[in-house]
Amino acid sequence: MDLKKFFDSLSPIAMGNPIGLEVIFWRMIAALGFALIIGGVSYIAYSGREFEKSNLHAQILVTLVSAMVINVIGDNFARAIGLFGAMSFIRFRTTLRDTKDTAIFFFSVAVGMSTGLGFFELSMIAMLIILPLLFALKYIPLFKMEITEIELVCLDNPAMDSIREYLKTLKEKLTLVEVKVAKFQLVFHYSHAADKAFALAEKIKTANPETVTNFNVKKVQ
Repeated sequence: MDLKKFFDSLSPIAMGNPIGLEVIFWRMIAALGFALIIGGVSYIAYSGREFEKSNLHAQILVTLVSAMVINVIGDNFARAIGLFGAMSFIRFRTTLRDTKDTAIFFFSVAVGMSTGLGFFELSMIAMLIILPLLFALKYIPLFKMEITEIELVCLDNPAMDSIREYLKTLKEKLTLVEVKVAKFQLVFHYSHAADKAFALAEKIKTANPETVTNFNVKKVQ
């Protein structure tokens, strides 16, 4: 089979014309291939403390679901409004540790939608531009961001709540990434070098000698 004719057969067709199951099948297969590439690159380019495999699974599924949804909608405006209303009831309470992960999820949705519509060239061009950028953000010094982990060891649970309230009064921005209730530990990410993070942790302990018993500082990226 002529490869060009094959891809042309999967590309967008005239409005109002029905789409065959074979076309939808190959669009979904293409979306799966793109999803695996996006997931693989985001895994390699990840620079945080620990890569969550659930994020990788979600990226793949989001791409496929987006491709399926756009095929369900087609050119039917009423169907699009109905689907939007149904999906608006879904609530997600999971907080992503890295805002870059949020951007990758949006990218996965966009690739899934464009692939579901048959715009394979658009999906590939976007991936050729954005995926190398993920490596640039990790390895090129101009874009590289230092992140240090600060672990505060508190006296007890009330002390943990007290420290969280105290940190709200500081000008420095700390991102809470983990709460170890059994060990009375709060783990934060701080977007600065280790020496600045150590000075900040020492300042917090000095200001709260009765609630913070110890602290640990280590570089994440």
